[in-house]
Amino acid sequence: MKMRRYFFVVLFCLVSFWITDGFAEEVNFPWEGNKLGVDETVPSPWTPVVVKENKSEYIISVWGRKIRFRKDWPFPVQIQNQGKDMLTAPISLILSPDGKKFSELQAGKSWIVEKTRKDLVVLRGKGIVGGLEVSTKIQIEFDGFIKFDLYLKPKIPLKIKRLFLNIPMREDVAKYYYHPYLYGTRAEALSHQGVINKTRSFPFYDLFFSLANEDIGLYWTAESSKGWYLQRKDRPLQIIKEEGTVIFRQNFVDGFGRLDLKEERHITFAIQPTPIKPMPKDWKRWTLPGIWKIADFKSYLKRTPGLKPIFLEWIHSFRGVKDKAPDVFLGHGIPIPAYPKRFKSFMEPYHKLGIPLVHYINPSMVDIYIYKDGKVDEPLPEWKKYRKEWLGGKEDFNVDGPWREADVCGFSKSYQDYLVYQIYRGIKEFNLDGLYIDGVYPRRCKNPDHPEGSFVDKDGNRYYIRPNFSFREMYKRIYKVVKKLKPKSLLIFHGGLPPLAFGDINVTGEEFIVLTRNTFYTDFLTPEQIKGQAFRGKQLGIPIFWLPAYRGEFAFGSKSVAATRAMLSLFLLIDTHFWDAYANKAILHNIEAIRARQKLWKAKFVPFWRNTAITTDVKEVKISYWKGADKVVIAVCNPSQKNLTKVTINLHFNDLDLLPKPSKKNYLVKNLETGELLRMEKFWVLEKSMGTLSLRVPKTDFRLIYVGLSK
Repeated sequence: MKMRRYFFVVLFCLVSFWITDGFAEEVNFPWEGNKLGVDETVPSPWTPVVVKENKSEYIISVWGRKIRFRKDWPFPVQIQNQGKDMLTAPISLILSPDGKKFSELQAGKSWIVEKTRKDLVVLRGKGIVGGLEVSTKIQIEFDGFIKFDLYLKPKIPLKIKRLFLNIPMREDVAKYYYHPYLYGTRAEALSHQGVINKTRSFPFYDLFFSLANEDIGLYWTAESSKGWYLQRKDRPLQIIKEEGTVIFRQNFVDGFGRLDLKEERHITFAIQPTPIKPMPKDWKRWTLPGIWKIADFKSYLKRTPGLKPIFLEWIHSFRGVKDKAPDVFLGHGIPIPAYPKRFKSFMEPYHKLGIPLVHYINPSMVDIYIYKDGKVDEPLPEWKKYRKEWLGGKEDFNVDGPWREADVCGFSKSYQDYLVYQIYRGIKEFNLDGLYIDGVYPRRCKNPDHPEGSFVDKDGNRYYIRPNFSFREMYKRIYKVVKKLKPKSLLIFHGGLPPLAFGDINVTGEEFIVLTRNTFYTDFLTPEQIKGQAFRGKQLGIPIFWLPAYRGEFAFGSKSVAATRAMLSLFLLIDTHFWDAYANKAILHNIEAIRARQKLWKAKFVPFWRNTAITTDVKEVKISYWKGADKVVIAVCNPSQKNLTKVTINLHFNDLDLLPKPSKKNYLVKNLETGELLRMEKFWVLEKSMGTLSLRVPKTDFRLIYVGLSK
């Protein structure tokens, strides 16, 4: 009898569990299937795509760029960027059966514009190379993103040793390369960016590569090497330097043996000419002061009138807090406050000061547990239903503070719907001023149950796919939703290529952490290197805020003053701004106070490579300056290891075109950091008004000098 009773109790529990579990699986959520941001609109500041056709070609125009296609050629023949041609010849495909004889792509017979919308255009074309039929589908979007789908079909079975695509760029455009990585080795950190001065080969790293000069550039991206045949794993990407040309090459087939090509192969990649969009009007007034207390902000605003500080509401700053903290959010990736009323009260004093509150999230991870009722032990309701689809790794979660999180599969459409909806709620219901988005650069999906996350080649090697295109679509949705709700809101990306077009600020520089634990930036970067896009942002059209990668004594201790000044001796030369973290905050705040007092956001910045008006004969010193109508602020920088006791600066006043004309009576010279007045000699040479100034500039240091009206 007891056994029978026990049996029925157990059976009842099992049936109850099965029933409730089944009902739980059928729960419907309000975000499911939403279409937020899924439309054909073209958001500001971009303009609609324009297609012009003439007898021999199509010209596709987006903001700042024109892509030209011949009607008999399946690839772009020219890319015009900000009025300048980027290519020295058409993009082309080249095949070799034996590595000795090479066949170039031949003109095709058909070209069609398959689809035309305000936000994109799709073209299809065909060509022949060495018995291989090449069909292309090319989609160009409003931000200049050009996605290529190549379908390679042999007319008869072919043996191929080499097959590569060449993008031949002008030498004066492709001057610097940038090949990002996440941490890695010291050697990788030193080699991931630099000046293009020789032929070089590169592995894939994170499936992103860019080439640029000081103003424009081109980046390449893909999701994987699927469709490629690589036995030379060291050179899927190459820079080949020739006279007047830099060829960016993708080696689709690169083997010691030969590929027997019997079936069609599909290869997908994308390029985007940059800048992607115009720099924001007010970006030089924005600052990330690395503070969060309201009293600190009040003090900061007094010192920096005219600047616009941003409060990064950083969830990690409140690890371990309990329900007393009004700004605790439901989770690491959910921009919804756990205590809405108290959070609105928390925001109020910041908003009264005009300070936007930008909240941290990390979309590459999903919260398994959320903060609720004063503790972090409430399971995320969606996790039970969507665990199999959302989980992007083999493990269920990572432990990161009080939130337990899982790596996300970036291919999951339902997760993207979930995230976009939560962001929509955060902006609309709780008046957030934007988001600081970490993990913009998507992780590879390593879930063995997700076939879309990896592929296996014929040799049995597994390759994981990085959802670059999928994440780009998600961030396009986020951008449209956020800007429609709150046009002046800010999306701050940490990392973020290729979705970077849809951010307002890019925080970068953390990758140098492998170098800066015990060395200064001046030990491994030169003034020539920092002209590249990873440091300035102008080439991208998105302001760069540099995240100092110092740690320990270099960031907060006795060595932080020298380390921070060494960093500034490079970055003042290119007018890069900072997130005031992991360096001497007092020095960075003082530089921002100088920017404010001198209203440098109104001044014209002249970088050292274009400066002919303020010169020196000391080769170790570089000079950039900000010019107003009646003054100049000069950055005299010595990133070298030489202590320079006398640096003579020559000011060519006629070239500076200051009004009123300089004289000893109405002009003064001073050190802006110390207030010390300096002496200038003024004289005339061959009808040119000139002045000379002598300075002491220690090694890895700088001077900020004011020359202007004495009022």
